[in-house]
Amino acid sequence: MDFILSLIPGGSLTAIGAGIVAALLAVWRIFAAGRKAGRNEAAAKERDAYESHLQDIARANHARAGAELGGVPDSDPYNRDRH
Repeated sequence: MDFILSLIPGGSLTAIGAGIVAALLAVWRIFAAGRKAGRNEAAAKERDAYESHLQDIARANHARAGAELGGVPDSDPYNRDRH
């Protein structure tokens, strides 16, 4: 064990190495947090788009139901839906 500890360089080199490792770890954490925030933002946009899509479908169904009630009269000679 003493042999392994004797291979570790003295104070200043160890402190500089530890500082570099700590800085790299901090940069990595910031990068990971930004990546996670980006994924969360994209997921929120996708949920909003899906909700908007569902509302469009509901409006289209409502419009179709209203059109089927009144619709084009059968006496209309240009009603192509009958043919």
